[in-house]
Amino acid sequence: MRVSLSTFTSLLILSKKCLQIRYDSRTPDSVDIMSKFQKELPERFNTNSDSFLSELNNEEFKPPGKVLATKENGESSLAVFKTKLKNDENIDFHKRFEVLGLFFIDSASFISDYDDWRAYYLYECKKVGKERTRYTLLGCSTVYPFFHLPDKRRFRISQFLILPPFQKRGHGEFLLRSVYKHLRTKEDLFEITVESPSKDFQRFRTQADLLDYLEQLPIPLFHFRNYDLHNVRKLQDAMKITKSQAQKITEMLWLYNKLEDDKDFDVYSDPGFIKKLLLRIYHEKYDLFSALEKPKWKEYLLKHLAKTLEKHLELINKVSIKAK
Repeated sequence: MRVSLSTFTSLLILSKKCLQIRYDSRTPDSVDIMSKFQKELPERFNTNSDSFLSELNNEEFKPPGKVLATKENGESSLAVFKTKLKNDENIDFHKRFEVLGLFFIDSASFISDYDDWRAYYLYECKKVGKERTRYTLLGCSTVYPFFHLPDKRRFRISQFLILPPFQKRGHGEFLLRSVYKHLRTKEDLFEITVESPSKDFQRFRTQADLLDYLEQLPIPLFHFRNYDLHNVRKLQDAMKITKSQAQKITEMLWLYNKLEDDKDFDVYSDPGFIKKLLLRIYHEKYDLFSALEKPKWKEYLLKHLAKTLEKHLELINKVSIKAK
């Protein structure tokens, strides 16, 4: 059986859904694709693309929640809307977005209990005529809090997705930094964590953290001329990030200072820094080391040291250009 699958999902509003499946031929024992999708899709979705597009054209829509941040985007603007997933209307709306996560996020799953969850939606807003605004949904992030003794809360970013047609345009950075900025206003915030971040997201998050630091300077830059745990703890507390993330940012700020003083600085010329970096890599990848024979540890460590420094320097250069 040859199948051409066309999925019509409204990136404008998500208030209408359509799934249309076409095939040239079908064998008697072929899988019923529509029934498989029906198990995951929200109720009441359209199967006719013409009807679906007609409904969209007649739809008046305003995103749920309140605006947290805006940004100019050429002839349009970007806006981050934040909403709590408490009432049925907001939950029903978010379920439609969750379906997209199954296609684009590894090991994605639906939220089973919506109690105390927050959703941050990123839209492109564009005027259509004199009075109407068209909202195009670009991405979403979900966040939930949990208690931290004695009287604080951690906020964990669970899922984060910029839809494929809108990636590589800086939209993810704007959404993530808007989420961070909002969470940092909470008096009971202990730290912001991320649930099972991919390698790509880790690099992306580190870039956002570096930009946040360089634009806000919660701790003067000269403090990072020395790399020590005291600075790591200060940065962790000031930016409400995890210890491991604060270590990475501190390493980069130390390098940033060195390169500002001397563009030809050789990082391997400081054995103290290299030793601390090797120690962090060892603890971070302990499970991998435990599976290796000890004679291979040195080779493995040096390999990851070189990769880590290469990524640090690449990100420092990228962030330095953006921050100027």
